Amino acid sequence: SSDLMDYINENFLHITNIKEIARACALSEYHFYRSFKQVYRVTPHQFILRKRLSTARDLMNQKNISITQVASACGFPDIFSFSKAFKKHFLQTPSSYKKQLLSKTSTANSQGQLTEPLL
Repeated sequence: SSDLMDYINENFLHITNIKEIARACALSEYHFYRSFKQVYRVTPHQFILRKRLSTARDLMNQKNISITQVASACGFPDIFSFSKAFKKHFLQTPSSYKKQLLSKTSTANSQGQLTEPLL
């Protein structure tokens, strides 16, 4: 199980289908799918999608990266599928999330607050 999670955590951005993971676990696709869902209470696809979306949100916290670059870096085939998945999961579009971040940053700057911690 920890080997499985290690594999997924290392490869989730590049996994294109569940057969890859099943093969890496030496299981049939059917058995892998059933076992995974029983243990983690979500399908392997849902689990990987959530990891990609969480990574995308983290990347969007960086100032100089576009939404298109985030979508590509997180394994989405295009901006449209990324935007649809992001909105369904986070209940807002990637662009509105990015605008919200920018407005928080500019508000903090105008109040003289630090936007990044000192190291």
